[in-house]
Amino acid sequence: MKKEEYLEYVEKNMPRAKLLKTLPLSFLIGGLICALAEVFRQFLLNALELQEKYASAISSAILIFLTAILTGFANSVVAPALEFKTKRVWFKCIKLFE
Repeated sequence: MKKEEYLEYVEKNMPRAKLLKTLPLSFLIGGLICALAEVFRQFLLNALELQEKYASAISSAILIFLTAILTGFANSVVAPALEFKTKRVWFKCIKLFE
């Protein structure tokens, strides 16, 4: 397959981005994350009476911690599925050469 044919094949078969759906959703989720950070910061400022620089730093640390926990959970759920999918493809390839 020549380079031009390959590029045409990729362009034809590449999934199209659903910008009208993903952009507003990304904006909404980003706004919710910022609002959650602000809730943490206001709690630290008002309830615990921390200085602003400490409240901001701690609220950032809380978001990083929550992200690490949620990402780890997502990876623990997705990794076995991907491993199974990879093995299944590998075994199909082996059967081709038997």
